[in-house]
This record gives sequence, structure tokens and C-alpha cells, in this order.
Amino acid sequence: DNVSLLGKRNVVGTSVNETPISTICLTREPHEAPSMHFSLNASTTVELQGQQILHGFVSHKFTGEPAMGFNLVARARQFSSFVLMIGTIVDRNHFQPRHSLIVNNKDKVSIPLNCEPLPTAKEFRDSIESLSPEQQRFAKSYRELQIESTLFAIAVVPIKNSLEVVLNLPDGALTKHIKLTQDLMKLFIEYQVPSDLLSYEGGHDASVEVKISKVKENAKAILDMIIESRKAELQAKKEVDEYYKHSSDQELGDDALMSNFDVMERGPAPVPQVSFSRAAPVSKVGRGLTQKQYKKSIPMTRAMAAHPAPKAVMSNAAFLSSSAQSGGSAAVPRKTVADVHDSKSREKYAESFENIEESDFDDVDNPTIDYTKVPKQLENLFDSLGNQGKLRPTTITVAKHWYRSRQKNLLAKESSKELSDDDKTKEHNKTMDLLDALSRSGELALKGSTLHVIVAVTQCFDKTVLETIVQGNVNPIEPIEITSLVIASAIQNKTVSNLLKNSQKNRIMAHAPKIFKLLEDDDQTKKMEVNE
Repeated sequence: DNVSLLGKRNVVGTSVNETPISTICLTREPHEAPSMHFSLNASTTVELQGQQILHGFVSHKFTGEPAMGFNLVARARQFSSFVLMIGTIVDRNHFQPRHSLIVNNKDKVSIPLNCEPLPTAKEFRDSIESLSPEQQRFAKSYRELQIESTLFAIAVVPIKNSLEVVLNLPDGALTKHIKLTQDLMKLFIEYQVPSDLLSYEGGHDASVEVKISKVKENAKAILDMIIESRKAELQAKKEVDEYYKHSSDQELGDDALMSNFDVMERGPAPVPQVSFSRAAPVSKVGRGLTQKQYKKSIPMTRAMAAHPAPKAVMSNAAFLSSSAQSGGSAAVPRKTVADVHDSKSREKYAESFENIEESDFDDVDNPTIDYTKVPKQLENLFDSLGNQGKLRPTTITVAKHWYRSRQKNLLAKESSKELSDDDKTKEHNKTMDLLDALSRSGELALKGSTLHVIVAVTQCFDKTVLETIVQGNVNPIEPIEITSLVIASAIQNKTVSNLLKNSQKNRIMAHAPKIFKLLEDDDQTKKMEVNE
């Protein structure tokens, strides 16, 4: 399984393959990373536990050059699956997913991304210089929100790891049980079966084989119940169809019809009504109708007399009516995990959230880690350097046209489809329901997840490549190199001297001496702030 961010230049008349972009990154292991949570709904918060990777990406654009296109591509191997969430970091400990979907069984999802450069700090100051103090304060507040929104985040949650946790199985227990994993995925995603009905509830000292066999038995029982429900529904539908088919082909004589009418007029047991187009209301028969009025009701009465409704129709009338209204199979009612917890579990869960304060989410061991401060820190550094080329903070947003390639089964051919807005909404809801089940409505953390946080800047040049070199007498490689050093210094929290090889220090010092002094001083300032 892999998730890649691919980029290419859309040059007319050429065919350029998409290649993974290069970023400056800092990886934090689970014990080093700050705690990160996201909300499933207004009352449920889930913790992501796993690696966190901060990426710094530098793009460049010359005048007249086509914009660089980006695609987020997610692939899953056969019999493998994971959850992909796309969003932003809203504060120090909270990730806000705006889009999500499940990628499994050789799916390939391609999501285009839009990159929008913002004005530089100097351009922004110049544009608000003539405004009133109140308008300037508003513009600065809005600018801060824009800068914070440049944090683009991607969360990847492997489903198998979470399945093992929620089913009380040891790590790696489902690795070689592919069919069981696929059945569990189907029960969780399609039928939303509560995890309590599937998990192992025995002693902790039992062997892995015993735990797996118990989960298999639970899954088989649920699957058998679903199959029986489907068979009963299909049989009831078949009987109803046969009943109305025969009733339209056969008729009774008027004498037999009158005798049946007399019986019905004396008050036979009422017949349950099933809404079909051919069925006239039975209640009109036997209410003092004249012979002429009665003859109009003959076709329906003949049918009722000739073919009394089968028992299956009577017993399943309410079942079929509710199933038809819902528009889908009523094999297993769709419930959330919270619906099946007993009252004690719900009370305990509610008390645990009542005792949570905002300070509980603070990371005591990592007081300096706050992803939301990185964009502002970079903007201040770039503004102080004033190096050649306009450095613009860049927001990354998800574009509209998503494509998914899917192989429905092992023998089928791969087919590609564009996901509509309704498809995206359904995928998001389905993913949130699955995460709700895997986390037991927030009681369990999603272990083994990976969170990628991307901060992007665009180096813009006012001229073409040749004009920059010839007319401007500027080597465009050097400004881009300086920008990369600034980003690396901010992300890695190291000085330029520690980032460069000794053989490269003199070269950088020759054309950018200011960067050494600025970043060395800035590093000392940050250390003083932390000590204080």
C-alpha cells in the first residue's frame, strides 16, 4: 500500500509522466509525536496514534511557464485495505478531515490538488497601507487564518491493525487469515455490525488459534443470519409475485362470486393490505353497494375469492412494506456501536469525556511541537531574508474531479470511474461509520496510523528562465537553494551550519551570507524561549 503526491508540468504537445515530489521532512515516532485527535461527530473524538511526518515543499514558477499539476494517488494491494483522510490541522492537537474514503483490494484513487499562492508579506503590507486601523486589523486577522490554512494534512489508517485491536486479538493475528479479514470488513462496512457481536470475550491467556476460531464462529453466525434473512425476503417476494400473477389470469363465475360476496358481507376476517397497483381497497366491498357498483368491483373480488393470500404474504406484509420503503435489504438493521453498548458502558464512556479538559490534550513532553506555528515562522524568516524571487505561502486544496480504478473481483477487468459529489459524500459517511466501529465510538485509539503534514511555498519569478539569467543576471538555482535551507532549518530545528556539509558552507556563504547570521540568531532566540 502507498500514498504518493505526484507532480507534473502541463506542457502543450508533450507527454510528461507524473513523478513523486521531493520534500524536506521530519519524522516523529509515536512516542515523540504530539497527541492528535479528530472528530467523528459532535460528541465523538478519536485519537490517532502513530508516526507523524512534517513535510516542507518548495515549488517554483517562472513567467509564461504552465502551472504545475499535482495528484494525490493512493493504491492498495490485493487483500489489503486502509482509510485515507484528507484535511488540515486546525490547532496543536486536532486534525480536521474534510474528505475520506476506504481504499482496498487493488483500488487506485487519483485526487487532483489545487495549489494557490498567497501574496508575500511585503505585498500584503503594501496593499493594506491605505486602509483604516480597523480594516487593517481585520485584514491581518484574515491573513493569519490564510497562513494557518496552508497546512495540508493526510492521515492513513491501516484497517487490519484496528480490526485486531477492536476484536481483542494480538498484533498480527489476522495477517494470514485473509478470508476472515474480508468477511469482517464486509460486516463492518456494508452491514455496520457492532464489534461486540464479533470480538473475542474469553480469557487473555488463551492461544491465538482459540481467539481466531471464536471470532470466526461469531462472524459465521452473523453471516448465516444475513443469508437466512435474504432467503426469507426473496421467498416472500416470490410468493407475492406468483399470487398476483395467477390472480390476473383466472376468473370466477358470477354465481360463485356472489356466494363469496355474501360470505365477505357477513364479516370475514380482514385481509392485510399490501400496496400494489392492481389491488383495489377491500374495505369498499360489503358496505351496501348496489349491483351496478358491485360489478365494478368484480375483478378484484374474483381474484380474492379464487386465490386467497398465502400465509407468507400475510406474515411478511409488514416486513416487505418496511423493506420497500427503505429501498434496500433489511437483512441486518444499520446500527452504530453506541446503540449496542449497555447502560453501564455508556455511562462510563460519558463520564470519561466529562472529565476531559482542554489541557488534557496538551503534550507535556513536547512543549515546542505545534504544526500551526510553522507557516508563520517561515513567513517571518522569508520576510527578513528578502531574497531574490517572491516567496509566496501556498494553500493546497482538493479539486473536484476524483477518479477511482477498481477491480470488482479477481477475474474482472479493471474499470475506472469518476466519483460524483454524492459518491464522495457516501464514501465519507461510510468511512466515518467504519472508524466509529473500529474505535468503539472513541474508546480506542487508532494505532499504526500515519499523519503527513505538508507546508508548501512557491518561489515565483517575474521573468522567464532565460530573462532571469540574461537580463536579470541572476542564477535562479541559488534563491531556490536558499529557500530550501530556510525550510529545512525551520522544520528540523537546526542551524544552517548543522545542515550543510563542510565542502558546501563556503559556497553558500559567498552568495548568501545573511542566511547564516539570521538563522543562527533565530535558533538562539528559540532556545531562550524554550528555556524560559
